[in-house]
Amino acid sequence: GVQTCALPILKTDNVIVEMQGKLKPVKTCRAQVTTRLLLDGEVYVIRDSASYRVPGRLRLERSISDEMRQTILSDGSLLWIHDHSENMVSRVNLSRVYKATDLEADGDQPDPTRPFRGIEWETIRYLKAEALGSELCRAFEASPKMTSVFAELPVVPVKVRLLVNQDDGLARLVQYLGPGGEEILTYRFEQVEVNPELGKKVFQFVVPARALVMDATEETIELLKAASGR
Repeated sequence: GVQTCALPILKTDNVIVEMQGKLKPVKTCRAQVTTRLLLDGEVYVIRDSASYRVPGRLRLERSISDEMRQTILSDGSLLWIHDHSENMVSRVNLSRVYKATDLEADGDQPDPTRPFRGIEWETIRYLKAEALGSELCRAFEASPKMTSVFAELPVVPVKVRLLVNQDDGLARLVQYLGPGGEEILTYRFEQVEVNPELGKKVFQFVVPARALVMDATEETIELLKAASGR
């Protein structure tokens, strides 16, 4: 009894360690990200042209629709969101949110370089090797932590399924599921480039001329606290 019960956990730890080893050489990354959000029977598709620098720097040039574009940038201390059509900028202090809630304010931004972030660590289970197109991946499932996006959804995801590329350790698919196993939110990473040259300026936010800047740190803290019952 005891040994068979412990086997899946050992296996999981081994595979996670192996994947983290593959991630070690990754310093920068570029990818095309497709986000699918299923809400009240409708499917919403968001596309990001994304750049990442380890640790924790990201820049997403986001297309929500032809009219709606955003630049989302995390420089490691602040998360900036610039809405192009409104010329409005919101910023969130990452460490203040983390200290107040134990949650990451940028936890709902897709990031292939941190495949195991935003999940309850002890719930991770390795499932199997799985092909995604021509790429061989490792499939995991786990329980997700609360994020700002989840806090505003009618159904909060209870499970996350991850496909991590077995050669570079970067996530290729992150799928959040509801209580009935239904898809709620999916991130798909394609055209993944490992260690491209990315200048420092890519991850420095410059407030555009005449933009209205608002600090959304307190609002984010309140939202996350209310949603996670703290």
